[in-house]
Amino acid sequence: MVSGIVKSKITIKRLTKIVFYILVVLVALLTTLFLLVRDPRVQTFSARMASDYLSRKLGSEIRIGGFSISFVNGVGFDDILVMDKKNEVLLSAHRLSVRPGTIQLKKRIVNIGKVTIDKGVFQLLTHKGDSVLNLQYILDYFVPKSVLKDTVPSPKWFFSISSLEIKDTR
Repeated sequence: MVSGIVKSKITIKRLTKIVFYILVVLVALLTTLFLLVRDPRVQTFSARMASDYLSRKLGSEIRIGGFSISFVNGVGFDDILVMDKKNEVLLSAHRLSVRPGTIQLKKRIVNIGKVTIDKGVFQLLTHKGDSVLNLQYILDYFVPKSVLKDTVPSPKWFFSISSLEIKDTR
């Protein structure tokens, strides 16, 4: 009986050490990831990788000079350029900031706290000979193909922006 209790104590002690080491490794990984994301070189590299990926997938030029993440100000993108299929500027901005608001998944509500566009150009138009807006190809990319084929309506999501600040933009 005594040897069973001793083995049980050793097993619990070993299990406690294993759980402790796993937690230490997880905290170290999360801290490293957080510090990497805060590094401007990593942010610029990530922005370029994302813009190159989107350019290939959408078949038009998309550039993002850099981005920053802040708990207070949300996500900021620098030197954005989005060209449409006719190679004309759809969106360009020196700075685009998005501060998150509230997200209620059960109610299907997404609120963006604040969007700021600084020194931007936004051209929403229909080109001569086209019947759709120059933005339509981007919207189509982000809508899953199954939604387009689905005949049963799904519950709708509600998206809102609490505050929109536009500076030196046309």
